[in-house]
Amino acid sequence: MSIVPVTIKKEESELLIICFDITERKIAEQEIERLNLKNTNDKLNQQKIISSKIVENQENEQNRIAKEIHDGIGQMLTGLKFSLESIDLSEPEKAAQKIEYLKKLSLDIIKGVRTATFNLMPPELSDHGIVSSLTKLTQELSKLTGKKYLIL
Repeated sequence: MSIVPVTIKKEESELLIICFDITERKIAEQEIERLNLKNTNDKLNQQKIISSKIVENQENEQNRIAKEIHDGIGQMLTGLKFSLESIDLSEPEKAAQKIEYLKKLSLDIIKGVRTATFNLMPPELSDHGIVSSLTKLTQELSKLTGKKYLIL
């Protein structure tokens, strides 16, 4: 509502009262505020879901790595230890064969450690970025499976 003094004659003045019904505007403003709040809450919920998925994937990856280390490298190291302990130096020929076997086993363990550390953080990822890393990964996968993979 607006009140404006108006002079009609020199000594006579009147008040002009102008009124607008702003109910619809206020309702619209409240609706905009409600929608903005809903949008903000939706985004927060979406971020919570994404965060929980990230944590879940990290835990799964940690479990996979722990299993890979335990089942692969850990067992090979245990085998290496037992084989070293079982070398009988009184039988030089058998001892030499066992030492050759242990050299090969130690190379396999080194390869396993390199593979595990590569899987943790491929050097290409930090050096060249995700595209180069995925390209390298698909090349390695192609070598292992004999199939051709493309990154789109």
